[in-house]
Amino acid sequence: MSDGVVRVGETVRRPLRAHSPAVHGLLRHLEAVGFDGAPRVLGVDGR
Repeated sequence: MSDGVVRVGETVRRPLRAHSPAVHGLLRHLEAVGFDGAPRVLGVDGR
C-alpha cells in the first residue's frame, strides 16, 4: 500500500491530500446518482 494507507477492519484509511476534496466530491456524486462501481467516502478522521 501507499505511505500512510492502512486497513482498519473493513475500511481503508488514507491521509488527506490537496486533491482529496475534489475526489470526495466526485465519489459522493457517483453514489448520489446510483453508480455502485466506485468506493464510498465514509468520512474524514479528526487526525
